[in-house]
Amino acid sequence: MATDFLRSSKTFQLSTKAESQSRDVARRRNILNIICLEMKRLVCQKQSSHKITMCSIHAHL
Repeated sequence: MATDFLRSSKTFQLSTKAESQSRDVARRRNILNIICLEMKRLVCQKQSSHKITMCSIHAHL
């Protein structure tokens, strides 16, 4: 009975850790997207050849 409890609590810890990690990844991706959109906006205002590189950087994220 004690081992079942330990096993279930360990699984719970792992799942919450995975959830928080995926949440961090999502937050980081959101920040990157916002930064990238801002950069694209600035680049589009300049209308320079950098627009292509910004878009290709965005594709790699």
